[in-house]
Amino acid sequence: MLAPYYDQIYGFVDYEQQAKLFDGMFRRFSHLSGPKTLLDLCCGTGTHMLHLSKLGYKPTGLDISTEMLEVARRKLPTVSLIQGDIRSLKVEGKFGFALCWFNSILYSQPADNFRRTLLAISGMLEPGGSFIFDVVDRRIGLHGKEREYVSEGDRAKIYFRPRWSYTPPSSVLDLWIRFRIEEDTNIREWSDHHVLCALSFEDVKLALEDAGFESYWFEKRYDTPVPWSGNGFRVFIVCTKTK
Repeated sequence: MLAPYYDQIYGFVDYEQQAKLFDGMFRRFSHLSGPKTLLDLCCGTGTHMLHLSKLGYKPTGLDISTEMLEVARRKLPTVSLIQGDIRSLKVEGKFGFALCWFNSILYSQPADNFRRTLLAISGMLEPGGSFIFDVVDRRIGLHGKEREYVSEGDRAKIYFRPRWSYTPPSSVLDLWIRFRIEEDTNIREWSDHHVLCALSFEDVKLALEDAGFESYWFEKRYDTPVPWSGNGFRVFIVCTKTK
C-alpha cells in the first residue's frame, strides 16, 4: 500500500545532500582505492542509490519489500536489487561500502540478532571498507511525541505522523506511524507499527567493537559533519572495518 506514495511521503528529505555527505564520509574514513562497490541495506525505493551512482558508486540494493523494489527498479534498471531480510543477510560477494539509513538497522531485533547483523555486514566488507548507518537510543521513546509532516503532490495530500514509544525494561522500541492520504474524494487512514530493537548507545558501541569496526559518531545533520557531543538520542555512525 505504501510503496506508490513513499517518495512523496519522504519528499522533505534532501537525498542529494545526504548522498554527498555519505560520499564525503566514505572518502574520509575508508582505506580503499578500487571500484566503489556499495551495498544499500533496506534500500526502499532506491533514491540514495540513484544519487550515489551519480557520484561514481556501483550500488546493490536489498530490501524486504518487493513493492519497494519494483519502484526502485524503475529508477535503476541496471542495478542489482535483492529481495531479502536484514535479519538474515545473505548477499554474495564483497563490497567496499555499505549503507543503512532511516534507522532501519534497528529492524534487526532482538539485540542478539542486531549483533549478528553487524557481524554479517562486517563479513561483506573489504578490509578497510566503511559502513554508515543512523540509529536512535531507546530513550527517544520514553516521552515520545507525535510529529506531523504534510506533503502535497499532484496525486494526493499525505499526512505522515510518527511517534516513538519505549517502556523499560522492554527489548522492543516501537515506532508508530499514522497515515492519512487524501486523493480527490478518496480518503484513507491507517497506522503502521514498526517493532525495532531497543538499544542504548553503549549497546551499539559494544556490538560494533565485537564486529571488528572502528566507529566514529556524528550529530544527525547533513551540512557540515559535527562529532557527537554525547547528548541527544539521534546519531549517524561511520564504521571502518579493522579486522
